[in-house]
Amino acid sequence: MVKRLFKSKIFLCILTVLITGTVSVYAVTYFPSNQVTYDNKTSGLKSSDVQGAIDELYNTCSSAVSSGDYLYYVVNNASMRGNTPSGSLVRITLDGKNETILSQVYNGYTIDSVYITNDYIYYTVNNANITTGQTSSGSLVRITLGGKNETTLSQVYNGYTIDSIFIK
Repeated sequence: MVKRLFKSKIFLCILTVLITGTVSVYAVTYFPSNQVTYDNKTSGLKSSDVQGAIDELYNTCSSAVSSGDYLYYVVNNASMRGNTPSGSLVRITLDGKNETILSQVYNGYTIDSVYITNDYIYYTVNNANITTGQTSSGSLVRITLGGKNETTLSQVYNGYTIDSIFIK
């Protein structure tokens, strides 16, 4: 009777589900998220927690973002000075035509994190080389998807930069 029970496919399925479920629940409760540590010393990232590191990697690896029929991307050359743009926010159709520069920054500033909602593009503008005085070294900017009504929402000074954007 016991041998027949162990050879039964239904019994094996139920046993597999029980073991898998027990191991899964144990793994979830064994490592609560608030006890996971993260050390940014070896990674080179600025974030000090796991979620921040994930978001920073996503923003770093996502150099282009698509929305609707367009692809948005950033071109930076932080060494440019004067009247030559050092950073540009660009929109192009998905077929590679109709490239449009939506915004440009100058004097070594770069356009960094880009986040797109239904109506706006949010991005950061930073210049880590500015360390003294009241000159803005980082800004959070909003612009419409069409490149109109560019508005600076926030600024930081004295060498501080705005590294990431999180919209919830």
